[in-house]
Amino acid sequence: MAIKKTKSTFTYTYEYQNGQISELEVGKDGVTQELIDFLNASDREISLQERYKNEHEDPVFQCFLRYYGKTSKAMDNPIDQIPDDASDIMSILFPEDDSASRMLREMPKILEMLTDSQRDLIWEAYGLQKGDTEIAQEQNVTRIAIHNRRTKIMKRVEKLLKEAVSQKP
Repeated sequence: MAIKKTKSTFTYTYEYQNGQISELEVGKDGVTQELIDFLNASDREISLQERYKNEHEDPVFQCFLRYYGKTSKAMDNPIDQIPDDASDIMSILFPEDDSASRMLREMPKILEMLTDSQRDLIWEAYGLQKGDTEIAQEQNVTRIAIHNRRTKIMKRVEKLLKEAVSQKP
């Protein structure tokens, strides 16, 4: 049932999902002022809960969800991208041989070595899955310039990652 706000404290108007509108009035059908006050207080509480929910949502994750809803073929479901190490049997059985997990542990350190603009480009290209052309249009540069920047950044990341993984823990 969708609720419509009313200015009067003696009536309460609401709309059913099928579009039918009903109104409660104090004194009719056993409706009391306490019931109207309770319904108005419930409306305020629901409104606050929705506001708090919206304020505490992660905007980047919500962006991924909206993008996924529009083009589900373009990327995986963001919820499925949340890693669950407890379900990876190979890392449980062979923790010392897991070079991929070592790479993942080193990656935040390596990304910290990049400049803010380099991290932003990596995020747009791989996190938001934007193409070079789209990024170039947003930054008012050529597609080739973005491609060259991304290629140089990835070569640097690859080199730093190889150095980090080759060192003994």
